[in-house]
Amino acid sequence: MRVIAICLIALNLSLAGVWSSSGEDGINQAFSEYNNRVKQFNNEVIRNYERIINTQIEELVKNEELKKKLLTNHRELLKSESEEKQNINFSVEILKKLIDNQATK
Repeated sequence: MRVIAICLIALNLSLAGVWSSSGEDGINQAFSEYNNRVKQFNNEVIRNYERIINTQIEELVKNEELKKKLLTNHRELLKSESEEKQNINFSVEILKKLIDNQATK
């Protein structure tokens, strides 16, 4: 009798386990809703992040262009300053020669 009772209980539990896992229950739906919410939130975060990154990239490009312009202007100013120094040195040498010529006369 005990054996039959144990067999019936085991059969009942095994059928209950098969029945509960065969059908779709609320936990699957809850996990799918949770998964959808997480995906939606991730997409929002990605969109916001891309928007922020794109504006920063645009600023970097503008700053890089400005930097290039300023560097070329700086180089040109240095060149003109160097040319002016050379002209001044040349003028000073000519004046020295003229003064030496005046002194020797």
